[in-house]
Amino acid sequence: LLLTKTRSAWGACGLMCLVYAVKIDRRFLLALLLVPVLFVGNPSLRERLADVTAATEVDNFSQLNDDNRLNSYVWRQALWESAIPVVLERPLLGHGLESFKPATPSFFSLIGPQGIDGHNFYLQASFEMGLLGLLALIWLLGCVAYRLVKGLRRDPPGLLVILCILATYLLESYSDNMHFYLSFNWYFWFVMGTIGAWLYKDE
Repeated sequence: LLLTKTRSAWGACGLMCLVYAVKIDRRFLLALLLVPVLFVGNPSLRERLADVTAATEVDNFSQLNDDNRLNSYVWRQALWESAIPVVLERPLLGHGLESFKPATPSFFSLIGPQGIDGHNFYLQASFEMGLLGLLALIWLLGCVAYRLVKGLRRDPPGLLVILCILATYLLESYSDNMHFYLSFNWYFWFVMGTIGAWLYKDE
């Protein structure tokens, strides 16, 4: 997990461990104290964290060069701001599946001709499937959350962990291309489907 250098994944994992330590097993709080040691001992991890705080303010993309760059989060914000007007061109049905990446060179000058995904699952869903697609995604995830919350009385610690997995998936979707990770989604939806079926069977 550390070697991926994915900061949102670090935060999501940290949140899960914190909830587990506070609500289920307090002994894990001691283990969390060791996390800063991992970053102190690895310069590349420290640099990855420092990149978030090194924000660059520019009035125009033409001001960017090798010495004046956007950090990765500000870069994402610039991408999202550039995509929103295009989303609003077809707000109801969107531009079609898999259309975001090839379309990015036309509205985002910081990317090459190959294009790039949205680094925001919700924005990309809005771009490709419009409001109807976004509402369908929210309905799907909302139904899963509702069933898990409703089933908490069956196994509070176990369902709390599953709820944390869902919550971190939602948080990760804000700043990453969660739809892109096929193997991860297989595991995620298999777990959610299995737990949902178990809760439904015993209603």
